Amino acid sequence: MIAYHNDELLKQKAVASAEKHVEQDMLMKGLYGKMNGQFKGCSVGCDAFEITGEVHNEACHEITSKYYGFPEWLELLRDSFFENLPAESSKNWHVDLKKAIPVGLSEKGFNKIKAKFLIYILKGNLERVANLDISGELKKQVTDAVNQCLSVQEQAVISEEINSAAGSAAGSAAESAAESAAESAAESAAESAAWSAGSAAESAAWSAWSARSAAESAAWSAAWSAGSAAESARSAARSARSAAESAAWSAARSARSAGSAAESAAFEGYANHLLMLFREVQDV
Repeated sequence: MIAYHNDELLKQKAVASAEKHVEQDMLMKGLYGKMNGQFKGCSVGCDAFEITGEVHNEACHEITSKYYGFPEWLELLRDSFFENLPAESSKNWHVDLKKAIPVGLSEKGFNKIKAKFLIYILKGNLERVANLDISGELKKQVTDAVNQCLSVQEQAVISEEINSAAGSAAGSAAESAAESAAESAAESAAESAAWSAGSAAESAAWSAWSARSAAESAAWSAAWSAGSAAESARSAARSARSAAESAAWSAARSARSAGSAAESAAFEGYANHLLMLFREVQDV
């Protein structure tokens, strides 16, 4: 896997296409694509249509990943941010991500950026948990679990790959902390922070979804910490434990329906930080 298959012309084409999607008002949230005189679709949907000339659904992420030489986790994350950012920011994200990714970035380079991005999320969760009005025992359990997951990602920055055994152990600790936090509705932000940590730990069960799940769970945690999330989000976070792969995602989807301004701000922060990480590679 090499970004843009090490072809500068492909990057130029990708950026030009993204700018065209914005200029021609082709971007639309909530669907991969539809034809109604003119094609409209989400970020990955527009690109998949541009690449194949056909309307696609879930296959979009695989199509764009292979075509551009990007990891599929990044395409899932791109899709998620596009859907959750404010309208104007979504359009900018569609173009800016293409510009930010350097030509020739290797799979190990992508892995290092992913680890740095998850470290940013985890450190933010540590700050939120520290400010929560919860019992000292629970705060320690969640903080310890997040720190364990943080250690996994910090090692991944050095080795450029995840230690699966350490990731699995950290994920288990985070799941246990989330279950403890779920016993009280007042502690839902702590629960969400723990789920986010579990996603970031990249246990075998969560694999490629971890970056998206961690970002969305952390955004929901930020929104709830600000007092913006609805009761439905708390319920979803508790019930979602039965599906480990989509736990944080389910909670985040319910939280989105609450229209949380704090959540939108959190997503903007995450998107901007990811762009910065890619731009730093170009500046080296």
